[in-house]
Formats: sequence, structure tokens, C-alpha cells
Amino acid sequence: MTTLKVNTISGIGNTEGTVFKGGVGYDSLNYMTLPKGTTAQRVSSRGRGVIPGGYNPAGSPNAAKSLNTIAYLEINTTANALDFGDLSFGSASGGSCGSSTRGLIGASYTAPGIVYSLNNIDYITIATTGNGADFGDLTVNRSYLASFSSSTRGIWAGGAGGDPAAMVNTIDYVTIATTGNATDFGDTIDKGYYGAQGTSSLTRGIWSGGSPSEDMIQYVTIASTGNSQEFGNLSANRKAPSEASSSTRCVIVGGYTPTALNTMEYITIATTGNAKDFGDLTFAGAYIAGTSNSVRAVWSGRYTSPGTTNTIEYTEIQTLGNAKDFGDLISAYGNLSGATSDTHGGLA
Repeated sequence: MTTLKVNTISGIGNTEGTVFKGGVGYDSLNYMTLPKGTTAQRVSSRGRGVIPGGYNPAGSPNAAKSLNTIAYLEINTTANALDFGDLSFGSASGGSCGSSTRGLIGASYTAPGIVYSLNNIDYITIATTGNGADFGDLTVNRSYLASFSSSTRGIWAGGAGGDPAAMVNTIDYVTIATTGNATDFGDTIDKGYYGAQGTSSLTRGIWSGGSPSEDMIQYVTIASTGNSQEFGNLSANRKAPSEASSSTRCVIVGGYTPTALNTMEYITIATTGNAKDFGDLTFAGAYIAGTSNSVRAVWSGRYTSPGTTNTIEYTEIQTLGNAKDFGDLISAYGNLSGATSDTHGGLA
């Protein structure tokens, strides 16, 4: 067979790539995957972030203040978020996680009334738009909790259940591709809430801050079951910070102590140790919805004490530096129920 060696292949005028027709062989001990479709098609088919729920302080009493809206954005772009659909329940300060195809949104705070929190879980198909459908229930009602996932398993940890003062140490898990109620995973180090909404690598789930352990970072091994372990410490106390990650690095942003913070820190997920300075957000705030693809973290909305913003910012996960403007959410709501994507650090 004739051997053809070429340094560069380009299309006409060096403006478009060469079109391969038929089979393309690659005889090597290594491998590569050729991209399919146009650049625009590849961006929209992967790297979608989904941002559910929120809290409207001006809303009507009780559960109506917790919103059922879902927004989405394409992480590789910079643009305003768009409407995705609606949850089957209002969710504020809940937790989101997901696989490369399905997003799960669980739990909610409700305004003072008969109940203070919910145990609902909805699911959506990330690549489409549409309303959420019932998945099952968490083992306890709660809100202000952490959530994260691998490609197969979704996990929710800690939070406040029933009355806001009734903090829980419960960790639950589900198999994302199925439907059904959550199963007990283990316990957090202490009963706590107002922690980060959580993130993950391929193997570990991470969350940090909260009350009472305002500077502690905790982790679990997602594929196993068991109690959380201490990872290290933040450089300062943070209640209600946010997290997003690649498969190797977690970035922790915002929160309050009790004033709103704009600082960002990072850790290397495979190790243990204390967080280090990353840079600053443009706007200080807490309850920010963080999600990511393998290279970029996107930070949406925030509670600014008092008030809310519709700001969306982004950072490049593997570099250090300040956040940059991405666009705007549809509305300026706070206490979003986290965010997830089809390319976050637990899937990379």
C-alpha cells in the first residue's frame, strides 16, 4: 500500500477544512477522533449549561416565591441565557447534577409557611428544551445542600430539612439513567447547610464552606458509599459559595461572611490540602449557580445582600485570573438551584 506523508491539509483558500469521503484509516497504537459537523453544530451539541429555579423575594407568599423556571446557555460562547422550560415544582436553593444526556434537579426551599423544604427530584434531557418530569424523591426534605455527579450517579449532601434550623448530615444518591427514589449514601462530617452547591471530578465529589464548618472542604468517592472526609480548608470562611470544575481542578467562588464576597479559590481534586487564590469575580455575591465544561466555568446569578443580579461571568479553569462578562440571565433572581451541564468535570 502506498504511503502518503503530508504536513498540512487545508481546503480551498485555506478557509475551510478538507472534506473526507469514505473511510479514513488510522494505523497507530495511539488514537484520535475527528470532529463531526460544523463548528456551530459541535458547540451547540455539547457544552450546554442548564440553570434551574431561583427565588423571587417579591413573589406571593409561601411556595410561589420559589421558581420553576429553567434557563440554558452554551458554555463555549458568550451570550445571554435562553428559556429551556419549567420544572414540575418551584425550586430555590436546591441542587443540580447530571450526565452527558440528562440533568437532575432536587430539593427546594419554600417561604415560611406549612413546610420549609421539599424532597422532589425532576429530570430533563439536556440536549433538548422542555419541561422537567418527576424522577422520584430524596430521602428527606431539605434545601441549601450540595450536589454533584459522575456519568452514572447523582449525589446530594447535607442541607436543612423541615424547619431551617434543622440541619441534616444526610447524603443520598440515585442512578441518573433510571427513575426512582434516592438511596442513603452516608453522612457528612457534621450537620450543616449553606455549603457550596458542589462539583466533581471523574471519581470525587467536592463541596466546601457553609454552617457550622464555614472553612471546611469535604469530599466523597462517588462510585462507593460512605461518610464524607475532610479535604482541607478554604482561606476564609464562606457561607453559600459556588463551585465548578474540570476533571482535575475545582474553583470555589463567592459566598458571604456575612458580607458578600467576590474572591475565588481553587484546589486540585485528586489531592488533599488547602485552597489557593484564583482571582476575583466582577460582582460579589452568594448562591451563585456554577457549571462548566472541561476548560471553562460559568457563574450565573447571585444574591448580593440585599438584592439579586442577572449577571453571568466565566473563568478559564486551568488558568488564574479574574472573571469576565458572559451575558445575562433572563431575570435577576437569587438562590438558584445550582446548575449542571453535559460536559462538567465529572464527565470529562
